[in-house]
Amino acid sequence: VPGGAGKRRRNVIICLGMLHAECYGQDPEDRFPVLHASDLDDAVLGSDQLETDDPTRLRQARDGDHLMCPFQCDVCHFRNVQGRSPGDHHRDKLFMMCIRRANLDALWSRESATVRTNRGRFNKVMGLSEMLGVDDPYPERGPYPEEDSFGMKVACMMLIVSLDQGVNARTIQYETMRGLRSHYSNFTHTVPGGAGYATIGDDSRGATFFANSPTNSYWFRRFMQGCHRRMGDVWMPDRSLTIDELLHCLLLLEEDWVTFANDPAGRLRTGLTGFILTAGYCAALRGEELPRLDLGAMRKHWREAITHPSSPHVPYVLIGRFKNLTGEKEFFQPVVSKTASGIDNRKWAHRAIVGYERLGVLTGPMFRVAGL
Repeated sequence: VPGGAGKRRRNVIICLGMLHAECYGQDPEDRFPVLHASDLDDAVLGSDQLETDDPTRLRQARDGDHLMCPFQCDVCHFRNVQGRSPGDHHRDKLFMMCIRRANLDALWSRESATVRTNRGRFNKVMGLSEMLGVDDPYPERGPYPEEDSFGMKVACMMLIVSLDQGVNARTIQYETMRGLRSHYSNFTHTVPGGAGYATIGDDSRGATFFANSPTNSYWFRRFMQGCHRRMGDVWMPDRSLTIDELLHCLLLLEEDWVTFANDPAGRLRTGLTGFILTAGYCAALRGEELPRLDLGAMRKHWREAITHPSSPHVPYVLIGRFKNLTGEKEFFQPVVSKTASGIDNRKWAHRAIVGYERLGVLTGPMFRVAGL
């Protein structure tokens, strides 16, 4: 039995605070996304929160939910935000539907087995209290303040955002939706009193502070956890490139190299294509790292690298900002000249360097906008 706030205004009871769990179900118009197995075509499941065959899962409250998660009824939440009772306007109905969904998400931040176990312990404590003649073994439950201390307003906005069209699924992913929470928290920290009362530590990455934002409330954390369980994560990773496919690509580029024998620009494009394929494959460079390869730095160390007396290699040099490092850095990654499988890193890097040389380009990024 989820318990409400039991709130009073001007000595008039406006919430009885009692709702049977089986009566507290999702709105009939609720269309918020729930991850199904059918959503996983060619995808990787990022969590184990797939919807089960239980028809009440994520859709209906359970006895004992109120013992684990703060709860206020829908009308109380509406009044806390709007300062009035809900009416028949379509916006009020939409808001009430979102409140119900947010409450259910918060309640479902814990699985049914956990809720049942906790409810059993509650019954045990009540039995022990009766045995000892102890009244009210638990602290008072409320009422909650007449304000949106839970963060329900932002939660409902996030639910609406979750209906936006997605790229790899019908709707956006949880990680995209949660960006709205970060935005709201950042804004709250800019207002007087929003950044909290004290800072623990210095101004480095490890500093901790107390933030006065409703999106940091205990209930809001539960809402985010339940929302993640319902929406899940659908990942669409790029398929890996096999060695046979790469070697065939290089074979086709060799044909282009011959075709563009009298076309310096064509040869440069071909050389760069071969270089980006071999560099990404053999050096395991990610998409955002490849553009940091620097032509001038590679030219500077080229002769020394390929003529090294014991370990001749290709000098891949990246310039830019790197994770966990401050400022612009040079990152050196030596790569074998030619792999045992036949990937000729030195040849394709040299072709790219010489291709730029013939066009009078000696410095700057290895990969750049055409014409620059």
